Amino acid sequence: MANKQLRQALYLAVNRTQLSKKVLANGSKPSYTFSAPNAAKDPASGKDFATAAQPKETYNVAKDKKLWQAGLKQLSKSKVELTLVASDTTTDKNVSEFLQSQLESKLPGLKVTVKNLPPKSAYNLAANGKFDLYLSFWLNDYADPYSELQTLEKTNSHNYGKYTSVAYNNELSQARKNAATRSVYFSHLLKAQEQMNQDYPVLPLYTMVEDHLVNANLKGVLWHKVGMVDYTQAYFK
Repeated sequence: MANKQLRQALYLAVNRTQLSKKVLANGSKPSYTFSAPNAAKDPASGKDFATAAQPKETYNVAKDKKLWQAGLKQLSKSKVELTLVASDTTTDKNVSEFLQSQLESKLPGLKVTVKNLPPKSAYNLAANGKFDLYLSFWLNDYADPYSELQTLEKTNSHNYGKYTSVAYNNELSQARKNAATRSVYFSHLLKAQEQMNQDYPVLPLYTMVEDHLVNANLKGVLWHKVGMVDYTQAYFK
C-alpha cells in the first residue's frame, strides 16, 4: 500500500494484546517492532532494543480512523480492497481471520479478502509480489536486531514488499561500518528501526513462544535466545 497514512492506520487498528491472549492463547507476546524482544540490549540506555525502539503509539482506534479517512481523501477514494495472503495452517488461518475482522470493523470502506494457501503457494505469491498483505514470520539466526532489520534492505531477497528507503539503507550501512563499536553500531540500528516506525513497511503482530516438555535426565541441550533448540550434544544421564 503506497499511502503512508493508510499503512499507519492499519498498524494502529490491530489489538495485539487480544490477538496474543484470546486468538493464539499459547504464551505468545504482542510485538510492536520488527525486532524481537530480549535478543539484545542497547548499550547506551541498557534497555532491551525492542523496548527502546518501540513506537510511542501502538493501538489507537480514534487516530487510525482519522488517518484512514485522510489517506482515502488523498487518494480520492472511498473504498479500498486488500488481499491478505497467508498459509493454510491452523494458526495462520486464525490470525488472518482476526486481522480481517479487526481491520474491516475499524476502517470504514476497507474490504479484506483472505487467501489461505499451502505454505509453498503462499510463499510463491509473496516472492513474486502478488499480495497486498502477507502474513509471515522471521526466525533470527543470531541474537542481534540486525538479523531482522537487514531483511528489509532494498536488495534483500526477503524484502517481499520492495520497501525502499535511502535513510533506512544508510543506517544499516553505517551500522556495518561501525560494528566494532557497539554503542555506535546500536545507535544506527535504532535509527533504522525508527525510520521503519515512520514508514510502516511491515506490521509486527506477535512474538512466538514454544513450550518443550523435557525429560529431567536429558542433559546437554543448548537453549538459545533465538533460533532452534540444539539437541546435537544431548545425552541421557
